[in-house]
Amino acid sequence: MCLRSVTGNGSNNTNSTEAAVRFKQFGIHTLKTTANSSGFLLLLSQFKSPITIMLIVAAILSAALGDVLNTVIILTIGLISSLLGFRQERVPPLL
Repeated sequence: MCLRSVTGNGSNNTNSTEAAVRFKQFGIHTLKTTANSSGFLLLLSQFKSPITIMLIVAAILSAALGDVLNTVIILTIGLISSLLGFRQERVPPLL
């Protein structure tokens, strides 16, 4: 019942006259593209993510407590997380 109201039964579909009116009013449907930002700026934007900020704060606290090994591990995880986010946004999907 609910699916039928969403997909319509043919009587409430847009006809060609209505489509032409909407085309004149709204124009062609296109996706807005953003300007290609440089890779460096995209990489820097990855360090604004909440998880990366939390990891940096944890690394600072760990360094303040004198635990060098944990500091290095936490910073490595943060760097890997940022690089994976950069790659995910930079490389187009396979499909």
